[in-house]
Amino acid sequence: MIEIVVGVLKSKNKYLIAQRAKGSHQEFKWEFPGGKPETLENDEEALKREFKEELNINIEIKDFICQVIYDYPQMKVKAKSYYVEYDETQKLKKLVHEEIKWVKKEELLKNDMVGADIEIIKKILEK
Repeated sequence: MIEIVVGVLKSKNKYLIAQRAKGSHQEFKWEFPGGKPETLENDEEALKREFKEELNINIEIKDFICQVIYDYPQMKVKAKSYYVEYDETQKLKKLVHEEIKWVKKEELLKNDMVGADIEIIKKILEK
């Protein structure tokens, strides 16, 4: 099982989603940013590093959302998700994704999201 951490970034009632790069697992599907913790990294350290590497921003981890175990055809993942915030004077840069965009809560499921993130969105919609 692969462990990943996911950051749900919300600003002005919109959520940031990113389109996976061509050639990656689940290419062109949309996701919340995040990734695999490196050796000895905790969730907070991993999310901070991933957001810096993927979007060139510094974040703060806020509330835990949920943990999801999801079976993809090629692998099984355990995804832990957190709300994150950033200083909006920082400029988001698309460093590894095809596209990034802000969407309203009710529009999240209208995008072709990766499976684990669909489960996370269901938890977000419950609140």
